[in-house]
Amino acid sequence: MKKQRCLNLLFVAAVIAANAVGVSAQSRCDAAGDASADNTSLPWKIRPEAKSGNWAAAMNPVIQEMQRLFPQPPKGLEVTYGIYDAMGIQTAPANAQQYYEGFFMIKDIVCVKYQGRNNIEPEGETGNWIYFRANDFKGFAKNANSDSLTLASTALPLIEAGNIRIEENKNGLKSIYFFNENDEQEFGGWYFSARTSLPYVKITNRELAASYREYWLKKFAAEITRLEGVLETSKKTYARVSAEKGVMTEAEKQKFFASLADSDRQTQIAIDRYKRQREDCIARTDRMMTGPKAAADAFVKNINTLIYEPNDLEAGGKGRFVYVANRAFYDPKLPKWQPQVITVELRRQDTSAAKTAFTKKFEDEFDFNVVRRMVGLPPMPKPPTISGMGDTPVRNTGNPAAGADQNAAGGESGVLFAEDFANAQVGQAPAKWTVSNVTGIVKKPSGQPGNWLAMSKEGLFFPDYAVLALPPNFTLEFDLSWPKGISYYSPSFYFHLGAAPYDNTLKRYDRALVNTNSYTSARMERVALWIDPYWNGEMGRYGLQVFDARGGYKLDKTDKTAIYYKDKNSVKVKLVRSGSRLAVYFNGTKMTEDAVLGESTLWNFFGFGVSSAPNAEPGDEFYVTNIRLTK
Repeated sequence: MKKQRCLNLLFVAAVIAANAVGVSAQSRCDAAGDASADNTSLPWKIRPEAKSGNWAAAMNPVIQEMQRLFPQPPKGLEVTYGIYDAMGIQTAPANAQQYYEGFFMIKDIVCVKYQGRNNIEPEGETGNWIYFRANDFKGFAKNANSDSLTLASTALPLIEAGNIRIEENKNGLKSIYFFNENDEQEFGGWYFSARTSLPYVKITNRELAASYREYWLKKFAAEITRLEGVLETSKKTYARVSAEKGVMTEAEKQKFFASLADSDRQTQIAIDRYKRQREDCIARTDRMMTGPKAAADAFVKNINTLIYEPNDLEAGGKGRFVYVANRAFYDPKLPKWQPQVITVELRRQDTSAAKTAFTKKFEDEFDFNVVRRMVGLPPMPKPPTISGMGDTPVRNTGNPAAGADQNAAGGESGVLFAEDFANAQVGQAPAKWTVSNVTGIVKKPSGQPGNWLAMSKEGLFFPDYAVLALPPNFTLEFDLSWPKGISYYSPSFYFHLGAAPYDNTLKRYDRALVNTNSYTSARMERVALWIDPYWNGEMGRYGLQVFDARGGYKLDKTDKTAIYYKDKNSVKVKLVRSGSRLAVYFNGTKMTEDAVLGESTLWNFFGFGVSSAPNAEPGDEFYVTNIRLTK
């Protein structure tokens, strides 16, 4: 359904672009080219369905607030407002709850010089949208598979999805999150409703079993009946051909009958298979409906309505929940079109300064009291905005005024963070740390004083310390060690300094973007210092790498050092930031200094990693302690 909606919206975009060509065809690109396009103003475009009717009336406060913010779309942009029918109202049951969305489509105005065209016009497609979805349960279901499986004895489609959670921040703004089995979150948007319940519910194993059974028994019965009809038709065909004279020779008839008999055998095999699957379905669903976990939330690998795959109903620790629309959520006394829950989603793929400025103004100034009133919530005394309410805007780490966690370790002036694991329990992961695998535990290495964080498997390990932006001048130091017997094939140790998306409602880095399962930590801009303790000629190696947010190299430099080596198995690492410059010291000796830190980038993350090393020995690991961040 969601894919179809996107296709429909792209079709809408194409139609609008085609119409815009005719409007702007008289505006030809001048010598300034793109500069002319950037300075072109177009009026608001309001689609016909947004001008009249119940849905238009319900969504009118939203467009009025947008027009308050943007009386005229900014130069260089075309902004279109429309309403999308997300339910297919022409085919929906007469009494069905109506769900629909008001959308804003934001396009750059561009200079097009191609195949004889020389026009200033809106771009053909855009990745920038703002959605206001009313009464739309399916909007909650990311990567869901509803197909035709419905809750038993109803027409309500079942939806497979990760754990859906509505989280409220300290200022009262609610956000929608989707969590997978790795506890990686995906931010879905903002949630508004006066209801204490939710517009969806999880179903139990008993309900899933009944739904699965109802669906497949009907399907098996239909297929068995169809195939038994094929056998009856075959009998009639055999009798007809046997009685025919002069159409086929006896040899041809015998060949035809042999082919018919072979086809009948295959048909009977299929009938027998469906009958076995039918009995298996009954037995399996009987166990699910009467077993010890019958009342537990259904948790599945997959529900396949094309192929009978009963093993997919047993998640075995990995899987997704099964949801259905909550019919009791909606007040039956209200009109079916009246918004009782609204979700807001901002999709931004900024490709221009104009789009970035538009989205920022929306986040900073759109008064969500408008939406609160639409669903029966009381207005808040201070106009709530995305950034002003302290939630996480889609742009990187947010608004410093919103106040993410500014964790400070102790009362010593200038100390932002300090950790020596003295209070951690040996053999366990340290508290208030995110570790990507079971090797991230506290140990007492042989020959080293105190407690250390040990890491041996590929991954990312970082303290749950988060700031919106590290200061422009700071020093970060730590002690690093490894076993003297570390092998030549050991992994490399990594230290990361990054610009990590931070979620200010959950108070943690975005787990889907800060990849805890890989030392590369892809999808965030970062600088990585790596250390290889075992090179050739009693030398160690180190390197400095700079990556963009897509994981592409911007800098990659390598050098050797005699400061540490296999058996010289400890080194004090110090990194000093001064604006854009980052200096690296080993045991007090400056090894490198480079202008690698963009001063406009919100550097807010540090962590440790171990690279992949499939040929490493079991004892190959690294230890870190005495971590200290000062300004």
